[in-house]
Amino acid sequence: MWLCRRNGCGGLCPEARRQRTDAQKPAGDPESGVLARGGCSCAQAPRGGTEAVHNRARRRLNHLVTEELVSHGIPAVGISPFGTWKTSCKNVIQAGFDIVKDVLDSGYVPVLHGDCALDSEQHCCILSGDKIIEVLAKKFSPRRVVFLTDVSGIYSCPPDTPGARLLDSIVVSPDGNMEPPVLSSVLPHDTTGGVSLKLQTAVNIVSQSHGTIPVLICKLDSEAAERACLTGELKEGEGTTFSFAES
Repeated sequence: MWLCRRNGCGGLCPEARRQRTDAQKPAGDPESGVLARGGCSCAQAPRGGTEAVHNRARRRLNHLVTEELVSHGIPAVGISPFGTWKTSCKNVIQAGFDIVKDVLDSGYVPVLHGDCALDSEQHCCILSGDKIIEVLAKKFSPRRVVFLTDVSGIYSCPPDTPGARLLDSIVVSPDGNMEPPVLSSVLPHDTTGGVSLKLQTAVNIVSQSHGTIPVLICKLDSEAAERACLTGELKEGEGTTFSFAES
């Protein structure tokens, strides 16, 4: 089993377009997978009807993504986290594991998305696709987690900064530190943490699993994306692989 997290508005990656139509595998099968995408950086919704508008827009986008997958022979099923995932002070206290497992066991590919979630302390909050992937990884222990982004991977500093270089590998220590260290930035409109949250999510998955779940980050709609999802391998210059350093 593998988990894939992709940015909200990009095109479909090759591994989605080329996946075999007969690869309908149960949750425990190594070839089964889950796709989660971002919520397109929607602003946090205030109390009232605005969150319903954002929720409807996210569902519409997820429907378009799911339709595109189905048109390429992927048995995809869209799943909205709203209502089945709940938080308290933005921390997940209830996750929709059962529906994800049922969909996988029935031979389909669940497609989730960042969404609004009911929060016991602040009425509503944004539940990012990154957090969804982290929680699912802890529950299902996939062979790998792949993040697909609009750049080739993680850079030593923001890619548009002079001297920025692509990091082929990042080693996570038992205390959660990264080697080499990475400087990141967050866009003002991104309410779900941007690259900083992806880095933290990758670190959490690798450290909590003691390295049994590697994390790979590469560019959407590339041959590297296909190889990362299907084999868990990236060549030099194709992306970034997170691994765990035993103490």
